[in-house]
Amino acid sequence: MVVRREVPCDGNDMDIVWKIRGNMEGRILLTAFSGTSSEMLLEGMQEDKLFLPSDMQRDEALLTASIAQKSYRYVICFGQKPVLQNKVKIERRALRQENAIYTEFPCDALKQLFEKNGITAELSDHPGCSYCNNVYWKGLEYLYDCKCKTKIVFVHVPEKKNVYDWDEFKERFWQVIRAIEEIE
Repeated sequence: MVVRREVPCDGNDMDIVWKIRGNMEGRILLTAFSGTSSEMLLEGMQEDKLFLPSDMQRDEALLTASIAQKSYRYVICFGQKPVLQNKVKIERRALRQENAIYTEFPCDALKQLFEKNGITAELSDHPGCSYCNNVYWKGLEYLYDCKCKTKIVFVHVPEKKNVYDWDEFKERFWQVIRAIEEIE
């Protein structure tokens, strides 16, 4: 079922957020950038999803508004990293100039879950310097500022052309998402 929500983005105008409501009682929010392989991986999944427009101000406003609407246990943000091939990178921190904010998400457990499901995963401290890092920084900053119990992580995925068997990769990826509730 598709639900339309209006979320203030800059205090003056309203943006429309399309979220597909899932059956996980709002325990997990998955985000992806529209028009990327990260969006393709999430299409068809039943969990709550938020597709970001790749606009730094709107991305951060949409993410924080979505987190504020519901008490999620986990927020998992996905972005595309063109140099990756048949693997994912789990980002442990977001950077802003000389500063870093580390996630409290159990990254080692997520890495093991990916590997248990046949997807090579690496832990990374280099979240990039553009949209992915910005939305991750703003999500972490928001959660720390509001003292929320929600845990957030950013995972880079390969472009579709850099995956040997896309359908198999997507199925294994979905298995990881379905099993995330097991992570403590």
